[in-house]
Amino acid sequence: TTMEDAMLIAAERSQYEPRALPRAPMQPLQQEPQVARQEEWPQATELELPADSPLPLSVTTNTENDWEIIEDSFNEKAKETLQLVLLCAPVLFLYGLVFSELGYGATVFKFLSDANYWAQIAGGIGTGIVGVLYVLDFNHWEHIALRIFRALCLVIVAGCASIAVILQFRTRPYAPILYYIVVDSIYCLIIYWAFFSHRKAINFIQSLSLAQILLAVITVALWIGWAAVNFYWWGTDSKREMRERLRVCEDMSLGEGKWCQRYGQWGTRCPAGCTEVVLKSACDPTQENCLAAFMLWASLWIVGLFTLVLASAAHAFASAANAGEGKLEVSPIARTFLKMAIFLVFCMWVSASIAGASMALSNVITAFAMVALGLLVCVLYATLGAENLTTQIKGTPVLGSMMEMRNSDWLKALLVLSACIFFPAFLAASFVNQFVRKMGLGKTLDESDQNLHLTLFGSKLWTKIANWDWTSILAKGVILGLIYFLMEAVVKRFTMLFLAWLNIQLAPMNIWVISIIVFGVAQVLFAIPVVPGVPAYMACGVIIGAAGETQFGSFALAMLWGCFVALASKLAACIIQMKIFGGLLGSYTSVRATVGVNSSVVKAIRFILSRKGNFKSKVYILVGGPDWPTSVLTGILGQPLVPMLLGTLPVLIPIAFTVMTGGGMLKSASGDDIWVGLSGLFTTLAAVSLGGCSVGFMLAVDEALTQNKAEIEAIPDDEAVKEYDEKAAIVADKYKEASRWTDLPWFIKAYLVVAFVLIYCATMLFGIDSPDCFEDADLTTDYRLPPINSNFANLIKYPLGWVGVFLEIFGVALYIIFKKVISCRTSPGPVPAPLETTQVTA
Repeated sequence: TTMEDAMLIAAERSQYEPRALPRAPMQPLQQEPQVARQEEWPQATELELPADSPLPLSVTTNTENDWEIIEDSFNEKAKETLQLVLLCAPVLFLYGLVFSELGYGATVFKFLSDANYWAQIAGGIGTGIVGVLYVLDFNHWEHIALRIFRALCLVIVAGCASIAVILQFRTRPYAPILYYIVVDSIYCLIIYWAFFSHRKAINFIQSLSLAQILLAVITVALWIGWAAVNFYWWGTDSKREMRERLRVCEDMSLGEGKWCQRYGQWGTRCPAGCTEVVLKSACDPTQENCLAAFMLWASLWIVGLFTLVLASAAHAFASAANAGEGKLEVSPIARTFLKMAIFLVFCMWVSASIAGASMALSNVITAFAMVALGLLVCVLYATLGAENLTTQIKGTPVLGSMMEMRNSDWLKALLVLSACIFFPAFLAASFVNQFVRKMGLGKTLDESDQNLHLTLFGSKLWTKIANWDWTSILAKGVILGLIYFLMEAVVKRFTMLFLAWLNIQLAPMNIWVISIIVFGVAQVLFAIPVVPGVPAYMACGVIIGAAGETQFGSFALAMLWGCFVALASKLAACIIQMKIFGGLLGSYTSVRATVGVNSSVVKAIRFILSRKGNFKSKVYILVGGPDWPTSVLTGILGQPLVPMLLGTLPVLIPIAFTVMTGGGMLKSASGDDIWVGLSGLFTTLAAVSLGGCSVGFMLAVDEALTQNKAEIEAIPDDEAVKEYDEKAAIVADKYKEASRWTDLPWFIKAYLVVAFVLIYCATMLFGIDSPDCFEDADLTTDYRLPPINSNFANLIKYPLGWVGVFLEIFGVALYIIFKKVISCRTSPGPVPAPLETTQVTA
């Protein structure tokens, strides 16, 4: 490159960059601040020259100075990443020292289990301090002494919150890990404010995520080395050892200088011959599995993997945002977030499906997915900012449609069902806060709020909530509570107990008879819309695996046959759902209207399935969608059978992993140490494969709506459905008019309010105290033994479980009465004639 070309490049760049480049190529860029070079170089590398420019874009990196800048930028990023590794490592080291078996984990865990009652005390103290600070308008304090007192109070609140979370270890052994993740995120934010505030948030998140990935890899490697050196792979011996270390025994001598509460230099144990103090032990001796023991063994491994996933997602967000800087690119950022969000939400759905494998594992997966989803939202907000975040969401069809649902009555009902217990407390605090302000002890009031009984924010919120359609919201709240009960009791527990009963009943039979019966039972399960296919696949692994190993003399052959039966069951269910449910029901206009055949999403699915080629998107639709709704929808849309079955065949991959999960449960119950670990591995692979297909489903629909918008909009509407929707809208308006909250008599309101209160109480009971409401059951449970004792009703515990069930029954009964009363108030008359006709008739 000649000198003239280099100067021309500098002149071209000056049109796009806010800084001036050196005029002579040999003048060092050292006069320019290092930070400025580091931050602004990515903009120079993404330079878009005018169309008539004689220079190719690649020329920008051919000069000696350009290579120096690139090398310097790389060195600066590597240096910053290393600094962040050194800054973040102490927090991880402290966690490993306190909460893992490489440190003092067993001793700390037993202390937390013994001090569990302090969690409620600490939580109450922290909540009380926050309430007092709120009513005293702590955010408006200006005097230096008051600010110091406010800071001290906030430190105390943070300490109380930490104690309340960590001390829940006895009931939630995964609480310390979640606490570490949140604290580490806050610590990284403090590092940014203290040392890197001059850096852009996007660039800082890139370097921080690389540092966290490096720490995660080191952590997992150290844990694997520890487990390999000590032969602590998860199995019968390691489970027994970890359980013994978490038990608390009386401090008594066994002779020969051995004490019940000592082992090695790190903690204590409770070997055979010691009297155990059950109330202080972290493991319940009556339970076969102990989640606390697993967390003690695998805490560093879990932290490393979880950090690796979050850091990788954060790096993807920051890279996508950095690549689109200056020219907003919606797809990379929004799609990255959509992939992770759908995957995490699907993990929560899978946790409900595999709950039979381990109820405790289900709770762990749900808790980690919720925390990860919250942290990803925070990272996305920090990466883009509020305005760009809104633009990104609106620019993505799927996320945009979700954002439009924020004002729906369904979302309001979910909010009321989950958080209405806190609203009276907020109103009371707002009233006291306003009273304090009127006494002249807080914020100075002006004409806009001096005559209000609540604070200005509280008054506006109360007015907004008072104008909601409470008839619709309470009714939908009853429906959501009933759905939660069905998922919690029917899907998670009774389905698994039924399959466990079937496993024992079929044990003496021939493998071929067992296969036919399992095939038929799977068709029944697939026909129930709320039951996912996962329990049926796992049943093939347990039931057919047990009989097939005896029949074939090989467990591997039994698993292969189980995979075949599971795949055949899935394909047969697809045929039944397409041709019987979808084909027959599709002839009814009301059914087609219910599934929304005229909606843009359903049209996009029809477009993907109907056009030639693009096999990958078809597979995502057929495999990644929910079992029953997807197959029935293809039948309603009139799709050909053979191509749909061919597109469904790749479901064999997640089916195989799920069947192997059931086989791992079977072998683990028989005491095979290798299969204890393999069962967890196959469970993870099943969740990842199913979650990946679900991500593909949403992305395929989003891509079609974005790239083929014109073709999808050109698909004609179903005129019969369109006419039905218009009539249904008129009926809905009449129903809404008849059920308007302000016009309903008090006794009709009472039916709905009492129904909602009963359903709400039952939902809170099942959600907060589920272990005291239901017995745990999985596919290997022997229903003939306690606590089931051959009686399925014993799955519901007395008294809390039965109290919740009766609350559900009475709540649903009152809701049905309310619906009947409203139907009587609604006039069933014909559709009103147009205005002109009415005038002529008159």
